[in-house]
Amino acid sequence: MPRIARIDVPGLPYHICIRAVAGMPCLTNDVDRLVLFDYMREAMEEGGFRLHAFVMMTNHVHILATPLEKGIMAHVMKSTSQRFAQHFNRAHDRRGPLLQGRYWSSPIEAESHFFGTQRYIELNPVRAAMVLRPADFRWSSYRHNTGRETRPEITFHDQYLQLGSTAAARARAWERIVEAGIPAGELTFLRKRFNRSHPLGSTDFGRQFGFELAS
Repeated sequence: MPRIARIDVPGLPYHICIRAVAGMPCLTNDVDRLVLFDYMREAMEEGGFRLHAFVMMTNHVHILATPLEKGIMAHVMKSTSQRFAQHFNRAHDRRGPLLQGRYWSSPIEAESHFFGTQRYIELNPVRAAMVLRPADFRWSSYRHNTGRETRPEITFHDQYLQLGSTAAARARAWERIVEAGIPAGELTFLRKRFNRSHPLGSTDFGRQFGFELAS
């Protein structure tokens, strides 16, 4: 089956995911997560890639980001993935491919689905029963987006900035949105879009890219 052409439109937020082959653990400790994040930060420093949210699980990583120029998303993900695979194989004395093919990426209609995507990402550790509360998980953007810590690599999206007139108000508003959780139907809908690298948005949004977005 031919690979689906990747959608690469600068200025749109994207949900991006990389996974290890066969679901094997590839982020087995804090050192692995720190190394991967550092590689991504170094690739981002070349400019043109704004990180809004992330979570580093045990066998995959979710990212919400806006590429500002064509090709920068591919550059950041390729550089990060290749360098991390080399690190992991050296550190854990293994050989062979580490990651499951290409990264997945879905463009998002920000006005209707940005918050749902960010909430989906930051609640991953809770759904996986790794922690009881998202604030208990160190390796996600939740603590930054709720004002508990500062990660200079993260840029607030315009949608987030509209949550309140002050940083404290935005942090509390976002905390309430996450605490509300994700309805089961929405969770199924999001997973269907993300797992196929399909656009996430209205019918008109999907048609821009040649997709008919059935529910």
